Order: sequence, then C-alpha cells, then structure tokens
Amino acid sequence: MMKKIAVLCLVFLLVVPLFAVPASAEDIPELGLEAALKKAQEFNEWMSARSDDEIAAEMHVSRWDVLSPYGTEAPPDPLITVSETDTWDDLVSRLLQKYEADAGGVGIGYYNSLTGEEHYLNADRYMVSASMFKVPLNMIFADKVSSGELTMDSEIYGSPYRWYQYRTIVESDNERSVDLMNYLGGYRAFKQAQIPYLGNDPEADLGWNYQIENYYNARQFIHMLRSLLEEPDRFPGILENMLQATPYSYLHQYERRYPIAQKYGFVEQNETNRGYHTYINACGIVFTDIPFCIVIFTDNILKAYDLMAEYCMVMCDYTNLASSRAEEQDAQEQQQQDQLAEAAAEREALEAG
Repeated sequence: MMKKIAVLCLVFLLVVPLFAVPASAEDIPELGLEAALKKAQEFNEWMSARSDDEIAAEMHVSRWDVLSPYGTEAPPDPLITVSETDTWDDLVSRLLQKYEADAGGVGIGYYNSLTGEEHYLNADRYMVSASMFKVPLNMIFADKVSSGELTMDSEIYGSPYRWYQYRTIVESDNERSVDLMNYLGGYRAFKQAQIPYLGNDPEADLGWNYQIENYYNARQFIHMLRSLLEEPDRFPGILENMLQATPYSYLHQYERRYPIAQKYGFVEQNETNRGYHTYINACGIVFTDIPFCIVIFTDNILKAYDLMAEYCMVMCDYTNLASSRAEEQDAQEQQQQDQLAEAAAEREALEAG
C-alpha cells in the first residue's frame, strides 16, 4: 500500500501540463479561487480528452499507475443511478451494500449549499482523520492572515506561510504540519486553537482523549467545509490548494466532470487492544453548478477507495437533481407571486375606474 501511495506522489509530480510543482515558495502562484477553479476544470478536460494510454504516456508512468492506483481501472459496473425518488439514505445504503461495507465502519456527511439539505451516517462518531487534520490546522493560520495577525509571507521557521500551506495541503507534508503545530505551541495548543472551527466542543464528548488523539467526526468536517465555501476570503489560499490536491484519486478517482477541492487522509496502524486498522478518508467541496460538501471516514473498509469515489459521483447526480427541483419550485413560487400581483393590479385598476 505504501508503494502505491509513493506512486501517486510521483504521478502528481509529473502532472506538469496544468499543475506544475513549485520548486520554492517564490514559485507558488497566487491564483485566486476563480482562476484555481478554471485550472482544475482544465485538468479534468485534459484527462477526459485522452485515452488511458495517452495519459500514461504524457505523465511518463504506467497506465495502471495513473488510472487505477488502488487496483480499479474504472468505476465498477453497473454504476448506481440516481432517480427523482431516491433519498440520500437510499443511495448511501445501496453504496454500502454494493461495496460490502459495514455501516459501523464509516462516517459520511453531505451538505447542499442551495437547499441547505444536510445528511449524515454516524454523524457524531469520532474516527481517526489521518491527514485530514491539516484542514483545520490551516484554517487557524489562514484566519490569522485574514485578520491581519499574519500574512501569507510571514516566516515560520525560515519559510513563508504560503509555502507551508501548499506543502501541507497539496503534498500532505507531515513534517511541515508539525512545524505549524509547534509554531502554535505544540499539539495540545493546536487542538485548543481548532475548537472554534469545528462547530462544537469535542472536549465535552471525548474528555482527555481529545488532547491526545487525532479524532474528528463527519458533522465537524461538514461544518469546516461549509465555512471554507461560505467564507473563502476568511481562509485565503486553502480552497485554491485543495483544488490541486490529488486531482486524479480519492473523490476525484472517477468523477471528472467537476472541480473538487479535497483533502485525503490515509494511515495504517496497529492499535493496542484494537488490532490492525486502515483508515482511508476524504473530504471535499465539489463545484457542480450548486457546490456541495462531502466527507467520508472509513475504518477497515476493504473497498474504501471505490466506495468514496462512487459516493462522490452519486452525490454529483443527486445534487444536480435536488438543485433542479429547488430551482423549479422557486420558479413556480415566483410565477404564483407574479400572478397574484397581476391580479391585484387588475382589481385596483377596476376599482379606480
């Protein structure tokens, strides 16, 4: 598994047509969110316009390395289709059944930015986040930038913060993440500093374990993703970098229609009294016409990569249908209001005459 992760890193370094890897902080472009979204969509189109072999050749890696880093070349057939009558619970249940995933080993969330629709499976179950903790870690620093306490060029142990943000989100650099935590005063200081961004107080749920464990839940990550989506200026650079993170795997492994700002988490560990566990997670904002937020935690789920990849595809279709229904309803309500206003105006004209 670690060999495959290393291959993924190599692939990303070679995706030069759209995502050239900066050699230093000075080479990191200040794109802005609109430009970053455009660049991410160009990458989707770049991938979609090429055959499997062409993509591999241009990336200078094997076809398998590019398109099936975790052993699956394409979405397993048949894909789950979404109908007007499907509920979120229905779709998630079908996905879990398809991939033989234990519902007790996942934490899943969804939020629609148009309708406000929000759904969860095991919303408040705390699970190991692996590298997804780098999202709240950078929210702390980006918030300091927007408030004027820091700038993107403020030095942290000799390098500007923009370099740390890129390295920790795009490259998921653990050493740079430790530097950021040490800058705040250490791991426990980081854990205290992130509480305002989580939407609740995890100490009330976890007690002392909160200070020592890398635990989060689906509801907390949806809250953080909503903050990033609704207040991008408050957290400069984060979404731009998340749009560059692993643009060919995790939530993006099958979904090539829309830009996705994502952060993955992966760790394997042998835990005292619990045995060996593999945690594979991803959170992201998918920029369909109506952006939506999703998160999925997994614990010892054999087909976790396929599960999260198709979950993302299914939620794109689900969101598009839900958003269309909401827009149609708004149009109908507006039409009714216009008709009532027209009728009222006609009555007034008759009464005046």
